[in-house]
Amino acid sequence: MKTYGWVLAILFTLPLTGRAAESCRPKDDRAIVIGHTYKLDWFTTFRMKNSARLMGYKIKFQDLRSFASPEEGLRSVDALLVPGGADIDPNYYTKASLPAELLATIEKFKSYYRASDEGKERDPFEYSVYQTYYQSPEFTQLPALAICRGMQMMAVAKGVPLVLDIKAEMGIANRHYKFDRFHVTDASGIMGELFPEGSNIGFKLHHQNPRIDYMTSHPDRFPEIKISATSWDGRILEAIELQDRTAIGVQFHPEKSFPKVKHRFFRWLLKNACEYTHQGDK
Repeated sequence: MKTYGWVLAILFTLPLTGRAAESCRPKDDRAIVIGHTYKLDWFTTFRMKNSARLMGYKIKFQDLRSFASPEEGLRSVDALLVPGGADIDPNYYTKASLPAELLATIEKFKSYYRASDEGKERDPFEYSVYQTYYQSPEFTQLPALAICRGMQMMAVAKGVPLVLDIKAEMGIANRHYKFDRFHVTDASGIMGELFPEGSNIGFKLHHQNPRIDYMTSHPDRFPEIKISATSWDGRILEAIELQDRTAIGVQFHPEKSFPKVKHRFFRWLLKNACEYTHQGDK
């Protein structure tokens, strides 16, 4: 990693000051349980704990891989967090019914897929977690935050194919340790609520992206997905929201972004996790 990237990222872990009282309080003042699909890095755990402290919440993290099934795991947590990480195997989205021309494009750029042990472990598990989350009405109100790879798998599990390499396919430099300005494209949802100013800056660490052109040209295939933020004049997808779930996926990394950006996302997740717990359904 470039030195300046680490320096900036470390600076952005500096805690915010002050404590905001939240109207929602967990039952018996218990800890909010954040279920995650893969090990979380220091940035995520430290900065989410900081947001929780400012909100007056206790939190703990629970690896969903420790449960016998995705159903059992999702029933045992107050929120779902799918972190960033390794590339997703293209086989997970070429199985979908895609046009021959698009399949040929994916095959042409397939060499840019970076196979890894992490990806081989995560792909089947996270795909299964998402399918369970999507298919059960039980989890309609369970809040989910998906980051980078997590957002990509959120889309792939709905049948959305990925751009295999942004630079090779689109002529845009891969977003490795960069800060990009994202623009809210639909103010009626979560992104509009979090960023009423209409745009902000996020920390980037990716070379793939859901195919926004395919999504917009086949809206009937993805009625539950709302495109709510983009960058690069609409060419790169920055945020999606699930209209039938309390869920958002972002291509950038809130945990490594500026404090206000980080806190808005983590506050959203924690507040909704508290309200989900407070329903008395668990």
